[in-house]
Amino acid sequence: PTAINGTPIAGSARQGQGSMRNDATVNYEVDRTISHVKHELGTLQRLSVAVVVNYRDKDGELAPLESTEMDDINALVKQAMGYSADRGDSLSVVNSAFTDQEPKFKPWENPEYRGLALQILKVLLVLAVLFFLWRSVVRPIVQGFANAQVERAKNEAHLETMREQRRQDEMRASEMNRYEENLDTARQLAQRDPRAVAMVLRSWMDPKNAKS
Repeated sequence: PTAINGTPIAGSARQGQGSMRNDATVNYEVDRTISHVKHELGTLQRLSVAVVVNYRDKDGELAPLESTEMDDINALVKQAMGYSADRGDSLSVVNSAFTDQEPKFKPWENPEYRGLALQILKVLLVLAVLFFLWRSVVRPIVQGFANAQVERAKNEAHLETMREQRRQDEMRASEMNRYEENLDTARQLAQRDPRAVAMVLRSWMDPKNAKS
């Protein structure tokens, strides 16, 4: 018979005059195990944390913290972050002075501020031109017109005063003329009839007539 690795297989053999047949079935089976592993969602694989601690204010000056204080801070941070060495977490706590100087703001480096400054400059330039025109052209014209109106009003007031004075002079002259005319009439009447004039004067001087 024929064998593979010591295992007989199907074959045939002749012994003497007779025949003999042997059949064999070999199964090579291997055990197999299949495992399905389902991990939790959002599982942390590793944490890397860095912490910077500011200097303390000591007598008005910044001073670093003591080593024991840094150890306490390190332990506190480990507890807060859930530090795990098996997971491969890393933590670095550094003590350093924070700067108090704020970054300087440079508006000329901002294009928006530059555009705004240019618009303001244009407005100021226009206002300056308008002010120059007002001082040199418009204001003299307005002042001249106002002065002409004032002079005109003064002249009209002076003319009105002269007209009123003239009317008063004419009234005085008219009264003087009437007085002269009455005086001439009285003279003529006295020359014609002195007795009648005397009686008129006597009636004026009589107190009874005056009271009546």
